[in-house]
Amino acid sequence: MASLKERIESNPVVWFLSALVGAFVVGFGAYGTIQTVGGLQPTSTAELNQLKAKAADLQSQVDTLTAQLTAAKTQSSQPQIPPASQWKHIAMPVGASGSDVANKLTDLGPAPQNVVVEYDGSSNNIFHIWYVAGGPRWTYAYTPGRANELNTSPPPLNFFINDGTIVPAGIGGEGGVATPIYFTASKSPSSP
Repeated sequence: MASLKERIESNPVVWFLSALVGAFVVGFGAYGTIQTVGGLQPTSTAELNQLKAKAADLQSQVDTLTAQLTAAKTQSSQPQIPPASQWKHIAMPVGASGSDVANKLTDLGPAPQNVVVEYDGSSNNIFHIWYVAGGPRWTYAYTPGRANELNTSPPPLNFFINDGTIVPAGIGGEGGVATPIYFTASKSPSSP
């Protein structure tokens, strides 16, 4: 009678199946080692679907924030300064009053952010106007400053910054007292 070893060695099917099972066990061990060394973990389909849903939600948030950022950039509250080639200059006649300047600005009708007025009291009271024409028409009014208006703290009005309603022109003198010179602006009723 043949021993178990001889019977296995003489039967190629048993020998082949034994080698196949041994190779499978060795391969499965190698796979587990590679997963562990690589820090990889098997993931179920449910976990994968959860991760996909979370990624889609985060991508949606990124898209929303990107759209909001783009809208904020295009709707900037700061007006764009026109290029120097578009600016025009007018020197008012010597002795022109603030009302004369307001009337000239109203005739020209530029937007307040496209107007710079400078009062030069050292040169026979000359007003200089720089402006860019175009856009809706604006109406201007001269608002004479009051004596000692610059001495109050804080001043009652920010007449030094062109904020879209005020166009500053500088500082003049009324009876030897420094007073602000500025023009108030409003859209003409006939403008869109």
